[in-house]
Amino acid sequence: MKAIGWDERLSDKVNGKGMVGHAGAALLRRCADRTGLTGVLGQVLPRGSGAGWRERGQLVVMLAVAIVLGTRSLLDAEVLLAHQAALFGVPASDSTMRRALAAIDEKVLAKIAKARARVRRDVWSQVALRPGGFPWLSVVGKRLTGWIIIDIDATIIASASKKAGAAATFKRTFGFHPLAAWCANTQECLAMLLREGNAGANTVADHLRLLADVLRQIPDSSAAKILIRIDGAGATHDLLDHCPPPADSPPAPRREQEGANTHNPGAVEPGRSRSDTRRPCPQPCETKGANRQTVSRSEAQTNRGRYHRTVQEALLLCAGCGAITRTRLMRAEARAAAVSLGLEIASDATSVR
Repeated sequence: MKAIGWDERLSDKVNGKGMVGHAGAALLRRCADRTGLTGVLGQVLPRGSGAGWRERGQLVVMLAVAIVLGTRSLLDAEVLLAHQAALFGVPASDSTMRRALAAIDEKVLAKIAKARARVRRDVWSQVALRPGGFPWLSVVGKRLTGWIIIDIDATIIASASKKAGAAATFKRTFGFHPLAAWCANTQECLAMLLREGNAGANTVADHLRLLADVLRQIPDSSAAKILIRIDGAGATHDLLDHCPPPADSPPAPRREQEGANTHNPGAVEPGRSRSDTRRPCPQPCETKGANRQTVSRSEAQTNRGRYHRTVQEALLLCAGCGAITRTRLMRAEARAAAVSLGLEIASDATSVR
């Protein structure tokens, strides 16, 4: 005999009887069940037996629903879900929730990440088959069809007591400083890195670790076109070097000389003398006036290319917010760089569209 699911007992009535609060919880739980997320979580989470055993997949999903409804502790989650007992059944106790979370180690987290990626692949394939198709976004007035847009940002979560990982933050508060990545197309959280409150905002290792977790969550990420948007905390050389530029973008200027050691700029590679690493003296251009600096034509072109590259990177970093503020850009160079990117720049050279 097939068991009747909780959602199969739902019905629409107008008599005002048998109603429960927070009706949106039913949509969240049913979405998790219909997509298969509740089932796969029950397979990867620790299992048990006995009359009083709580299925861990349903427990974790209901805990996530309680968090969405505004709960801030396990005890609050038990009390809040008790109001939904007529719909979902008697909720698990706060001690049972605590034991379920304590049993999740690094290996289980890796299994959960793989399960989430498998469910996301199926959901995105179904979303692409709907009449509107996959939700492609427009950035600075240009529709990016086929692009997955990822927003990475950190946030401050205040803590009222000395909890594990809580510390003083850079905003003179006390709490946590997690780093999260969201898919702007579907408005879903792809990955999150839990960090202590005193964690740095521009720590490259944290950004690279989070970015690796994000790529594992995107279906066919090796062949997908991905646009990553980060605020000023992501403006580091290591992160920019880790992310390859678009195929049509000009090559980035080299920051070190040939033959020089990148780890120690003052050192010279074996077998080469220091004089070999020096640049040849360029032939000066003809200039008028004794006070003007003589600059070679090739060096002037190199400096111009570096400036255009800097302007392009600034425009790409500001593409998420749609405006460039407090950045002094020469109008001619900014407009030329914007045209090379396929963007339009306003006459005041302070915004792009």
